[in-house]
Amino acid sequence: MANVTIPGGDFKRFAQFARRCLVSVGVGHANRAKGNAWELPKKFEGRVPLFLNRLMGLPVDQQKLLFAYFMETHEAEVLEAKARGTFDEGVVSLTAESVTMSAGYPRVVHTDEQSGATTQLCRISIDR
Repeated sequence: MANVTIPGGDFKRFAQFARRCLVSVGVGHANRAKGNAWELPKKFEGRVPLFLNRLMGLPVDQQKLLFAYFMETHEAEVLEAKARGTFDEGVVSLTAESVTMSAGYPRVVHTDEQSGATTQLCRISIDR
């Protein structure tokens, strides 16, 4: 991935190192039936905290290398998503001297049939 520094400068060598580290803490394995393709157990899919906790089982120097690569890759993904206009920050805390709701808001945009819970759209103005 562009803008990501490969520790040691050789991706193939770093990938082998990373796989050895991850196997040693129970994160993934090579599937011989699939030509030694790397597999991540289902329990890790989408579970970053579990992945990061497993990294803590490695020696500190290995943690540093893997975590630095993980962070650089994540930052590059965010930059790419922002450039494509597909980045979603999720919930954001706003700070300002003045935060006001625009006239006509909030608006109900969806009501759950079972619970009656509503999703509301708010338009706000802030002074930053």
